[in-house]
Amino acid sequence: MEYVIHHFLSIAAVAYSVLTGEGQLYTFMVLISETTTPGINLRWYLDTAGMKRSRAYLINGVVIFVTWLVARVLLFMHLFYHVYLHYDQGIKENISKEAMKGTLRPSWKKSHCRKNSHL
Repeated sequence: MEYVIHHFLSIAAVAYSVLTGEGQLYTFMVLISETTTPGINLRWYLDTAGMKRSRAYLINGVVIFVTWLVARVLLFMHLFYHVYLHYDQGIKENISKEAMKGTLRPSWKKSHCRKNSHL
């Protein structure tokens, strides 16, 4: 069941990104992490076929290691660092969008705009 929820949320995130134009870089970076899946599936098939001691199994393991290191570890380190660096920009942008739409409480808008007129 968790796979169904995982894939449903993934589809929803990609659809949101495509339809709104927001977060496309982050969505793309997370999708790159899925490049590890074919190797993991192939490893299971090789194991099920009794080929655990074969050269293909060994090569597959090395490829999974390198792919995992690049697509999961290094990429996510970069992703989280990028989010950390640009977090304030996203928050200010979202607050500005909400203020432009008039969806924030008028009293909050007045006090926030007066205090932060430099934003």
